[in-house]
Amino acid sequence: MAYTNREIVVKVGKVTGGQLPPYAGEYTAVSDVYDDKVLPTANRSMLHDLTILKIPQREVTNPHGGTTFIIGGND
Repeated sequence: MAYTNREIVVKVGKVTGGQLPPYAGEYTAVSDVYDDKVLPTANRSMLHDLTILKIPQREVTNPHGGTTFIIGGND
């Protein structure tokens, strides 16, 4: 399975004239190993900080006496 590097691009601009409609979506998002997630924040006023949670990860012992590092998935 191949993985690609991903970029986070943030555009910052000056808001002029009038107020933007409020953002009514989630303020917390969980990173995903396979899929992108888009929060519809364009041209919206946000009242709180946006929190991006890390991708779930854990270490487990394996039958060969080593440790397996698991990225994503459920416990």
